[in-house]
Amino acid sequence: MTPTGERVVFGGMQGSESDYETLLEHLSRYLYAMRYVRGKKVIDAACGTGYGAWLLSLGASEVYAADIDAESLKYAQKNLRIAQGAAKVTLNQKDLNKDELPEADICVSLETIEHLTDPEFFLKNLKCKELIFSFPVNHKSEFHKQVFESAEAGYELLEDCGWNINKGSLVVKQIDFCPFVLGRATR
Repeated sequence: MTPTGERVVFGGMQGSESDYETLLEHLSRYLYAMRYVRGKKVIDAACGTGYGAWLLSLGASEVYAADIDAESLKYAQKNLRIAQGAAKVTLNQKDLNKDELPEADICVSLETIEHLTDPEFFLKNLKCKELIFSFPVNHKSEFHKQVFESAEAGYELLEDCGWNINKGSLVVKQIDFCPFVLGRATR
């Protein structure tokens, strides 16, 4: 699997400064989310190569991991076979623009909504009461379908889709080329 910077591909990392920063950036978001999943049924939306779903499974009662990319899911399946706790993870190919996800206690959606052509469908159809989210601010990429010119633009989308943002939970970080927002929301 070829690394693009959008997904963590452990076997494709060369130990460069860029690889190191990408890994730290991705891991920091999942470490934040891990605080809120203990004993809960969790959805990892846009799970990519599955390492985050595995991290969440260390505390969660079960993890429903979904991604649109078959190659990423195949990579995850191969690598999760050997990971402790991975039995609590189910991998599912889903298009978050049109496929509904099952009920859960909490959804972890890290760097997801900017990739969707219909983020409203995804956010409105989540069957959970809590959401851990992150999105980049003012970052254009060939992989992104949405660009949030400000943190407030991302908050507005979430609120328009019925989510109440826990303002005290918000973290805005500057990572190399752009800031990103990380936080919690409830309904």
